[in-house]
Amino acid sequence: MKAKLSLLLFTVLIPIQLLIPANMILEQETVLHKGKEYKLRSQPIDPYDAFRGRYVRLGFDTTTIAVPENHRKRNTQKAYAFLDTDDQGFSFIKEIVFDTPTGTDYLRVRIGTIRNGKATVIWPFERYYMEESKAPEAEKLYRSRNDESEAYITVRIYKGTGVIAGLYIDDMRIEERINQK
Repeated sequence: MKAKLSLLLFTVLIPIQLLIPANMILEQETVLHKGKEYKLRSQPIDPYDAFRGRYVRLGFDTTTIAVPENHRKRNTQKAYAFLDTDDQGFSFIKEIVFDTPTGTDYLRVRIGTIRNGKATVIWPFERYYMEESKAPEAEKLYRSRNDESEAYITVRIYKGTGVIAGLYIDDMRIEERINQK
């Protein structure tokens, strides 16, 4: 009896264990295929983490945005950002709201410190994973660039979820630039 119950539980748990990561992958792929693309200026640096391996850590200019006056002021809370694009093609946060919006072109963010009616926005993108041996080279390329060079990421956003599509230096994907060397 115990053996049959164990076998039954085992056969039920295996598909569940496969469905969870498959669903996570499917969600990311859906965003990449259906999401609207935005460009965000970034400042990559290359850390090493024993558990996560090598990746390019993404830094952004501090983004602050006005908080609606009637908003209850709580730090580090969930919010939704609507993005707009400047005349150079780079995106910025136009507005934040605290109730789940309708539509598809909004991004879930967190709000950090709120001071004088302005909130610091914490982006959901902080790491760009790439082949471990190439991440240190990516940092060298970034640091050796001149002042006129642009570093940015492209992200796809769909129904609040954002996925990094690529990391670029001077309009060339970082992987391509490394392979040219």
